[in-house]
Amino acid sequence: MPQNKGMKQTSVEHIGRSQLIPGVSRTIEGIVTRTAAILVAGAVLSCNVPEMERVPTEEEVRNWPVLEPFLASPAEITGVYRNLDVDAVVFYYRCNLPTEAAFWAQLEEQATAGGWTAGASSGQAYRTYQRLQARGSKGFASAEEARIAYTPARVVVGYVQSDQWRETPKPVAEASEGRFADEAVWPKFRAAVSGGAG
Repeated sequence: MPQNKGMKQTSVEHIGRSQLIPGVSRTIEGIVTRTAAILVAGAVLSCNVPEMERVPTEEEVRNWPVLEPFLASPAEITGVYRNLDVDAVVFYYRCNLPTEAAFWAQLEEQATAGGWTAGASSGQAYRTYQRLQARGSKGFASAEEARIAYTPARVVVGYVQSDQWRETPKPVAEASEGRFADEAVWPKFRAAVSGGAG
């Protein structure tokens, strides 16, 4: 088709150059942007993201300083549950002490030395310990709860920690981590006390 040199542009040619082409480029730009976003999201989702819940190893339990007061002459520690998002763990172990009284005496001594306070445990198959720490240099307060059950076959330990943006923390049971523990941690603790794996 011969070019129309010297002829005036038609309105269609004018629209095509001034408005349709920029519109097409914006559409292509949008498609490329959305495609890139989808590819990035796919790459992120396919990454090897660590699981938030898993079974702790004996070494992890033994080397977690906050758990030391609740390890009274332990042998053969078996992990049941650990949450990496909320500091929470359930495990059990065989105790090398000869009697239940000797076990509780050692545990009470260790817990008191670690700043833990025994809670009311009447009518429960376990004892509860709590430690509250006001906001300090870390910028947040901390509340911790541990539940300990003794049977001749095993000692079961459950632990939950709560970071709080308050001056003085409320107990774990009153915090969001307490609601989480009611659903995810304490049922595993009770199952382990009953002799199950949690």
